[in-house]
Amino acid sequence: VTVPPPPERDITVTRSSVRMDTEGMTTLVAMASDGRLHTPVAAEFDLQNARLAYEAFANRKGRGRIVLTCQNT
Repeated sequence: VTVPPPPERDITVTRSSVRMDTEGMTTLVAMASDGRLHTPVAAEFDLQNARLAYEAFANRKGRGRIVLTCQNT
């Protein structure tokens, strides 16, 4: 059973279907490698602030990824 995500920007999902697609996955990997796949970032947190990142993820209302970064010192 697929649970649709909550409505966002007046967009609702009425049906969702997933299947394995090697060709499609290969295309996505190539697009990501070439920088042609845009994935919006909502916020970035240093690894030391992982708790804040989790809280932002749990309470977010918009789109975009929550990214953890590691600063090598």
